Amino acid sequence: MNYSSIPFHDISKPEILHILHAKNHNFPAHFHQSVEILHVSKGRLEIHSQDTSYSLQAGDTIIFFPNIAHRIITNTYSELFAILLQPDLLSDFYLYFMKYQPDCPVIAKDNVPFSFINCIHSFFEYVITTSKIKDPSQKYWHSFHSNNEIRFAKGYVQLILSYIFENLELIPQKHPSRHNPVIECLNYVSSHYQAPITLEDIAREIGVSRVQVSRIFSNKIGCSFPQYLSELRLSHAQHLLKTTNMSIIEISNDSGFGSLSSFYQAFQKKYGVSPKKLQNNILQNNQL
Repeated sequence: MNYSSIPFHDISKPEILHILHAKNHNFPAHFHQSVEILHVSKGRLEIHSQDTSYSLQAGDTIIFFPNIAHRIITNTYSELFAILLQPDLLSDFYLYFMKYQPDCPVIAKDNVPFSFINCIHSFFEYVITTSKIKDPSQKYWHSFHSNNEIRFAKGYVQLILSYIFENLELIPQKHPSRHNPVIECLNYVSSHYQAPITLEDIAREIGVSRVQVSRIFSNKIGCSFPQYLSELRLSHAQHLLKTTNMSIIEISNDSGFGSLSSFYQAFQKKYGVSPKKLQNNILQNNQL
């Protein structure tokens, strides 16, 4: 299984520990209860988080504390390693995640020893070996399940977090207000994207104006509401194409598209292939 086979709104579900290696990774605005560590091994990544944008180059690392909305963008080329873990997995760091937040979440490559980079690469080499990944140069996703695997993984993550926290300046966590419009927008859309949905619907639900909702998407989430909604529907459609035997029209309807033609147009534009062709390719590969 890889990241692209998971609808991105499902990432909000808590996981024990899993890792990702990907090229040219793009991921719409999302948040989750896990701690997420991204390390750029090649190229460059753009990150939009809260009100700030970060440009990461090869060797840089960024950490997202729980429930921080962020968006991942590759403009030219990138390769990254990502680690997602529950904050209570490592008791030594649990209170940091609950009480503090980084003043800046980016750890520049010049601020960490080479042994930190070696630790990350060793962790992924361990996964490649134990899970028998055939082509480690391609995208892969691995979740840890067995007690022995988790023990090994916790050891690596303990070292990685030790390096990271040594280079973070922590400040007391701002007590989030109960009314967080960014999180509420993301929650509402992820729960209603399969039906017709408008800015007015979101505004009515979270108690702000339509204009404010539009600004939340453009200024806080980093894209327009129609773009975000289309990303969510296309992610769900791609997931269904890869994991079910549903017909194209059933997938189109289940993903919230108003017509089959609009589904084909949006899918072709994003993925460079029609839904039918992708479905046929998947069927052929499964028969090999």
